[in-house]
Amino acid sequence: METGEDNKPFGLKQIVLVSYDGVTAITLPAALELEFEETVVSGEFFGNDELQGLVTQPLGVKGKFKAGGIPLNAYALMTGHTYGVSGATPNEVATLEGDSPTFPYFKAYGKSLGDAGDDVHVKLMKIKLTGSPKGSFKRGEFFMLEAEFAGVKVDGKAYDLVANETTTALPGATASAPAFTLSSSPADAASGVVISANVVLTFSNALKVGAENAIMLTTAAGVPVSVARTIDAARKVVTLNPASNLGAATEHLVIVPGVTDVFDQALTDTVINFTTA
Repeated sequence: METGEDNKPFGLKQIVLVSYDGVTAITLPAALELEFEETVVSGEFFGNDELQGLVTQPLGVKGKFKAGGIPLNAYALMTGHTYGVSGATPNEVATLEGDSPTFPYFKAYGKSLGDAGDDVHVKLMKIKLTGSPKGSFKRGEFFMLEAEFAGVKVDGKAYDLVANETTTALPGATASAPAFTLSSSPADAASGVVISANVVLTFSNALKVGAENAIMLTTAAGVPVSVARTIDAARKVVTLNPASNLGAATEHLVIVPGVTDVFDQALTDTVINFTTA
């Protein structure tokens, strides 16, 4: 078989997970299995003490997939948990915070190779996990992960099957990340701000894990102001609560350096200035 790819003949080649908004697409390494089946509801009609007919209605799909070496960003896409990266190679650290109240919908695409340069794609339109992903660390075995899912219909269908005479790439991301912006209270260049005010920064997109930690409040002279820094559950609103009242008639700076959102977009270094009453 000649496909022009480093392939696994006669079977599964690739599993791609795509966020339901189409912004993020992640290929699972060491894809081993993608299993699915239609879910149906059925009923019987009786009349004159006899079975008169049967009705079977397809509702959606259910199934499972299995892969090795699951990346944390794929785990985050499936669970809605917060994924973040700090540091740089060779000391980069990826983290996952289990802070999602519910599992999100996503899409899953699978690709199986034939023996004559052909392939078959399955496209699962809208699925979500039906239980916690299961993984294990064992001596002599690569880390594996297995997850079960259920899916519903989108525009009348829960999945597509596509057969290609020549191998074709699976779909990837279909949308761009939303613009990453910042608004603040107090606003930039505000004056007459009460000395007991908190600084509230509202970001349009959720921040990566730890992105808020570099945000600072100082005086215009560069003297740091001690604050309690908090972020809301959606990771969009950062509040700086000064340990004591701010100095009166004093210019202050809110320094927001290189903050990154969950789509890996970096906000331009920003300085917000305001003056107290």
